[in-house]
Amino acid sequence: MKFLQSQRGMALLTVLLAISTIALYTSMGLSRSTTENQAADFSVLTQQAFQLAEAGLDEAIWNFRQLPTPPQDINPHDPFTGLPCGSPGTERLLGSGRYSVCIDPDDNNPNPGLSTDYFDVTVTATVDGTNARRTIGAMLRSSSFTRFAVFQNQDMTEDGLLPYWTSAITVNGPLHSNAQLHLFGNPNLTGVVSSAAAALDCPWGCTPPAQLQLNAANIPLPASLNWTLQHADLVLSGQTTISVSGSTMTIDNAGSIFTISVSDYPVVFVTGGQLTVQGVQLDGQLTLACDDDVTLTANIVYSCDPQNAACQASDDNDDILGIASEGDIIVGSAAPNDLLIQAALFSTGGSFKVEGFSAATSPPLKGNLTTYGAVIRNWSGITGKLDAVTGTLINERSPT
Repeated sequence: MKFLQSQRGMALLTVLLAISTIALYTSMGLSRSTTENQAADFSVLTQQAFQLAEAGLDEAIWNFRQLPTPPQDINPHDPFTGLPCGSPGTERLLGSGRYSVCIDPDDNNPNPGLSTDYFDVTVTATVDGTNARRTIGAMLRSSSFTRFAVFQNQDMTEDGLLPYWTSAITVNGPLHSNAQLHLFGNPNLTGVVSSAAAALDCPWGCTPPAQLQLNAANIPLPASLNWTLQHADLVLSGQTTISVSGSTMTIDNAGSIFTISVSDYPVVFVTGGQLTVQGVQLDGQLTLACDDDVTLTANIVYSCDPQNAACQASDDNDDILGIASEGDIIVGSAAPNDLLIQAALFSTGGSFKVEGFSAATSPPLKGNLTTYGAVIRNWSGITGKLDAVTGTLINERSPT
């Protein structure tokens, strides 16, 4: 199996807005005493105020990281209450003082309220009963899960199996796991490989990735797609099948068949039923999401092939597809041999897997499975099997 990363594989930010943030720089402001005989005492107090401000900044960053999406309020606001900065009730008490936090989305963000990237954070702290006051600031930047070629939250399947990364797997791009990575042989992992675990699991021997980072920070995965549902352009109820040809979608929703434009309905959400994506050759930008399983039964490609150099250099290089599910994203049994998926796949509660694989069964081999974009999933999925006693591959399509 091959995972290839592409900027073109990034899904719309309505699905894949990031949780993790990076403090890019910090600036500090200091109020200094002008009375020399009080300088020593005031220095102690201002140090206390500084420590309060640092604690407030740490809490603000922690709070930011827990959000399912970055703040959508384009105005300066308190991150804990949502009130405008400086409003009564926004000061937070801590020890012998208090602090207030203000988050201000950068005015130069490309689509405020939808794809906000940068946030100025200012924390002002005072020591009670004194004039000691400190202000510190930081800029936070949100980043998308699609910066990873592969992201996995758990190190096992939903039924407790431990999938191994084997020599049959290639990942061209960053790989992150919030759990341990299980390796067998020499998987071709060309990018940075990060794991929250302290060690790799290689029971039959393996070659560690060249750019391995252990004890990496855990990156929370959203538990649902509620925000996407709230911002969908079209919400469908019940079993749904969608195919895409160019800039047009054909939809079969519980037997009702109709055709719509991708540009008119760039975010489609299916609720109360499974979604089948029957085939895609997309010219445009589209997010398909579902609160149940999503099954892929045909190739999913862009009209402008991101692997084609001429396309990469052309003005047509703007196709973007995100497929999101609160359940599993499944390569169906009807899918063709050597399936190609050019999209970002995002499963908040399930996995990305091939239909028919289980502890007891293996479907017929159908060649290579290649994704060009990103695969983000809660559970690991199976696309092949190996013998858990000897480490011998049972077939050539290895686990993902």
